Amino acid sequence: MNGIRVSDETVAFIASRMQGDQPAPIISEVVFQEETYQQFVPDLLKFLVPHWREAGKDHDRVPMSPDWPLYERMAAQGQLLIIAARDSGRLVGYAIWFIKNHHNYKDTLFAIANIYYLLPGYRTRCKRDLFQKGEDLARERGVRRIVNRSKTFNHAGDLFKEMGYEMVEISWEKLL
Repeated sequence: MNGIRVSDETVAFIASRMQGDQPAPIISEVVFQEETYQQFVPDLLKFLVPHWREAGKDHDRVPMSPDWPLYERMAAQGQLLIIAARDSGRLVGYAIWFIKNHHNYKDTLFAIANIYYLLPGYRTRCKRDLFQKGEDLARERGVRRIVNRSKTFNHAGDLFKEMGYEMVEISWEKLL
């Protein structure tokens, strides 16, 4: 799993199947469930390139290269919370949080958003449920503070405000 290499043709094929120009079927029932790392990763691999293309920045200078051994270690230590959104068993979205004590607040368990994604046709009706499931399970694990982030070019801030979050920090990045 070191270095995912995907041809442009394959990327285009996957992206064309995942564009979500069509809304999700009304009669479908999306299930939000916690999954283990081992259950989840095979399906995640189908999403990584389209997700990275949509949410990433500076693709030519910042390649996608997940640290799979780190994820495996964190999963083994109970430090990952993975929520999968499935429609008739098919993965249509996910959210992953790191569960750990914060380095500045060692007595407080945090859930810090790592990545989240929903196929476009599912975003309007499913995004709140995806994050609510994450909150509920984080609370069950003893998490006291949950941190979700939103890209400025793919903003989810309105949803977080509706769910009772407050903006507490603004990050600035610079490519060196």
